[in-house]
Amino acid sequence: MNTHLKIKMTADQFIAWSEKQSAGRYELAGGEVVKMPAERVRHVRIKYAIARLIEDAITTAKLDYEFLGDGVSLRIDAHCVREPDGCIAMRPAADDESLEVVAPVVVIDVASPSTERDDSQDKLAEYFSLSSVEHYLLIKPWCETVIHHRRNADGSLTTRILRSGAVHLSPPGIVIAVEALLGKP
Repeated sequence: MNTHLKIKMTADQFIAWSEKQSAGRYELAGGEVVKMPAERVRHVRIKYAIARLIEDAITTAKLDYEFLGDGVSLRIDAHCVREPDGCIAMRPAADDESLEVVAPVVVIDVASPSTERDDSQDKLAEYFSLSSVEHYLLIKPWCETVIHHRRNADGSLTTRILRSGAVHLSPPGIVIAVEALLGKP
């Protein structure tokens, strides 16, 4: 469960503040600093598998995109900065010294039962407020489900709830097996 620290700041202040933190992971939601929970081994394994899958798919397709894992931030607005578990953006997605990714096309979160509401409601709206975001993948390992939200040409969203099959991500132009996203062999 995320812990609100009762520290108020803007996105600019938060980015500067977060550079000085030596431990912990934080987000800024509604101008308030939120400490993110510790991660279980299963969560970390799935994130690593996703990173490998997507990197392999991008490399195989010879695309000018890159995958960036957690630790990088997405500035949503002047009072909101999120740290997804991964994102895909055109190269270069960010300067090497930056904490922020510019113009992601795919955002990925691996949910846990304690973060599911925030991931599936608040973050869904926030990520799609960024005009560059075309896809949001919400991986729910405990119920073996991948939820794929996709922006349509008219700006509306289509949501698919997947337990098998494939996720088509265009852009950037890759296809990933649902079972692989869930960490299944």
